[in-house]
Amino acid sequence: MLDRRQIIPFLITATLLLGCSNNSTPTNKIVDNSTTNDSISPVRSVDSTISNENNLPINDSIIAQIKNETNWKHDEFGRLELDTLVKLSDNDFYLLYNILDGVSSTKYLMTFKQNKFKDYEVLEWGPDADLSFARYEYSQLRQSQKNTFQKVHFIETPVDKSKVGEDGWFKKGYTMDNVKINTDSTIVLFSINGDCSIKRDTLKHSH
Repeated sequence: MLDRRQIIPFLITATLLLGCSNNSTPTNKIVDNSTTNDSISPVRSVDSTISNENNLPINDSIIAQIKNETNWKHDEFGRLELDTLVKLSDNDFYLLYNILDGVSSTKYLMTFKQNKFKDYEVLEWGPDADLSFARYEYSQLRQSQKNTFQKVHFIETPVDKSKVGEDGWFKKGYTMDNVKINTDSTIVLFSINGDCSIKRDTLKHSH
């Protein structure tokens, strides 16, 4: 059987595939490729921690800005995966990319105004779970349409707080696997403004 740390990434992947299959813009292609700025050519890096399998027109300056805002570990596990570039105007665009650290993967939305970093947001996050800690958070991308994204952020905590110590860890004999869990969820909508900033709207919060 799958343990808790295997189930969460599986659910995230399945939900992402389901949500993006319904009226969604494919996230593995350049949108409006005919108007891509010729001054930005695909990065040709020998750095094995960078993956650009879709040959996105991203140069070293863009890579440096991504690294500056959302750094990844340069070791055998740390990796940046460039996913999608969407043009908004001649030198305005946004990127979708993933940062992997060996135990978790985070999907980012980052916007650029005149080829300069403007804003970013986490769209999806699936950290490895320590079942002895009495709180677990993760995010799932539910919808991806043109210039808008919807995610659900989850927070799991035990119903019976008496089983948790003052340090936030479970008392002896208890883990996230053998106690009743309460899940809070918040639906957040992200959209891109004309100045390439990201608008954030909380649509729903439930227990």
